[in-house]
Amino acid sequence: MRHTPPKDIDSWAREFQRPLLRHVASRVAHKGDAEDLAQDVWVRASAYTDGPVRNVRAWLFRIARNLIIDHRRKAARAAEFVADPDALDHIADQRENPEAAALNREELRRIDAILAAMPERPRQVFRMHRLEGLGFAEIGRRLGLKRQTVHDYMMRALLALQLAAEDRYDPDA
Repeated sequence: MRHTPPKDIDSWAREFQRPLLRHVASRVAHKGDAEDLAQDVWVRASAYTDGPVRNVRAWLFRIARNLIIDHRRKAARAAEFVADPDALDHIADQRENPEAAALNREELRRIDAILAAMPERPRQVFRMHRLEGLGFAEIGRRLGLKRQTVHDYMMRALLALQLAAEDRYDPDA
């Protein structure tokens, strides 16, 4: 009996749907997976355009076999990942713990205090550059300063922060 897809796909489905589903279900663990795989057989069969099929039953079951093999490979890869309990230990916890949050808040307060103790121009330049993302030339235009002067103020601000990080900052220096 010779058939040419997809013209006879409906008659094939009527004839082979149940045996194909039983075949797939006997080879996979979950009924839902079996139904999905059996449906995928019909999707692949309906897309076939390479000419006549001599043994439709064997051809459909071969498609099913290939889909089952792919399904098992995917399941094995997923099981390998889940089976390694140590793998989860290497994933960083994205939540910030309360102690780290308190330290970060304290560090931000400290930086704010250092910035507040700085002379006005270095503080302005630092905030414009780091917080607003402006370049030295644009800061210079806005404040009426030369680019090099803006650079110097930025270096003073960074030096003050560096010294403060080392607990050596003297705002009067």
